[in-house]
Amino acid sequence: MALTFEEMRSNKGSMGYLLTALEKLNTNKADNRFWTLSVDKAGNGYAVIRFLPPTPNEDVPFIRMWNYSFQNPVTGKWYIENSPSTIGLPDPVTEDNSRLWNSNIEENKKLASTRIRKTSFIMNIYVIEDPVNPSNEGKVFLFKAGKKIFSKIEAAAHPEFKDEKEVDMFCLWTGADFKLKARNEDKRRNYDRSEFSAQKPLVANDDKDASRAREIHEQCYSLQEFVKPGNFKSYEELKAKFEEVTGTVIPKSSNSERLKDLPHRVKDDVGEDESAPFITTKEVKHTKLPKVDDDSDDINYFNKLAED
Repeated sequence: MALTFEEMRSNKGSMGYLLTALEKLNTNKADNRFWTLSVDKAGNGYAVIRFLPPTPNEDVPFIRMWNYSFQNPVTGKWYIENSPSTIGLPDPVTEDNSRLWNSNIEENKKLASTRIRKTSFIMNIYVIEDPVNPSNEGKVFLFKAGKKIFSKIEAAAHPEFKDEKEVDMFCLWTGADFKLKARNEDKRRNYDRSEFSAQKPLVANDDKDASRAREIHEQCYSLQEFVKPGNFKSYEELKAKFEEVTGTVIPKSSNSERLKDLPHRVKDDVGEDESAPFITTKEVKHTKLPKVDDDSDDINYFNKLAED
């Protein structure tokens, strides 16, 4: 059940809802609600942001989405689509990648590796410092993050050492500012040097500043819209696009057969089924959580399929 503002304030520091969200992770094309980091000609950029808690009507502060983006090197055609596996539905690319990987033919496995599924996360942020666009400061935006950035949030919730405590970086009071640092490395954007500052309230935890905290919280955007079925093309539409781009004809199979072979249906180390995009706070289990998969998570799934 989603927390009211008063419940969230009185339970600050509680890890329940965050641990739940990390157990079941689930972007749409950017719009003017999204904030992006500006970089200079060298590809370097810096800003300070704060990750925000769930909206009053939602249980988790982020969603995970999968998408495919690859090019046919012969024809030059691109396949760029959100994957319906995000919401537990069959995806023709995932299906064909599974077929290629399970063939145990190196050439096929190499081809599947060029079509790996990418992971991204959408969440609400508060911009504290934006040197290039100071007009963004003090405002709430949506933010699309990759696995590298999200792993730093996850690391705070999964401390490695006994003298470190679990931290909910989405909390207005017990979280911390995030210094987002970008640089170019091998012609790719790198965020390794990004880091959290020391824990501190975004606003003071007293009645005087409670109205400001409430104002920030109420400006957060709903995330559920990004996982509505209408945001994903049908299996047949995606199949036609995939066959047009790759020249591959996917054989017909029953829906149950597709679901059985889809990588996103494979059980993880704790036996949970990743097909469901969310679980509610009623189902919270206060246990350590497994690490989420890397951006190229299909490879891990394919390996599990091969082992099975």
